[in-house]
Amino acid sequence: MKEILANELTSNFFDEFKNKWALVVVKDSKEDNAMTIAWGGVGIIWSKQVCSVYVKNLRYTKHMLDEAEYFSVSFFDDSYKDVLAYLGRVSRRDEDKITNSKLTRDYVDGVLVLKEARLTLIMKKIYQIDLPVNKVNDPTILKYYTDNGMHTQYIGEIVKVLIK
Repeated sequence: MKEILANELTSNFFDEFKNKWALVVVKDSKEDNAMTIAWGGVGIIWSKQVCSVYVKNLRYTKHMLDEAEYFSVSFFDDSYKDVLAYLGRVSRRDEDKITNSKLTRDYVDGVLVLKEARLTLIMKKIYQIDLPVNKVNDPTILKYYTDNGMHTQYIGEIVKVLIK
């Protein structure tokens, strides 16, 4: 993988998250995990280049992101769509999803990444906040919360960008 600067990114992140999906990849003190996400954004906040991701509080990955100082966000070629579907459907509490998906673990500056990704953002977690239902202004959003599980927003400073 080759390193580029974050301001050299040319990806359409609307398409990347909504249509192609991404993986949040994280390791805590006991285990690692990769979880498929379709919600996220890339931009500037507090004069930092950031990526934000959203994890439902019912997901097993949440406690891992809560503990982690660093995580990565990985984007894949379309040929990995079935793998990403599997990683979003199965829980780490039930099995070692990364091993079972046949993706290859690697570490860059101590942060877990997956070798097969075509684009990886290495993130330093700088902020997180729970998004409460009582702050929803658009009632059409409530369809995402019929199970009473809300999301936590994690904002990470992009500290490294790797491309294939």
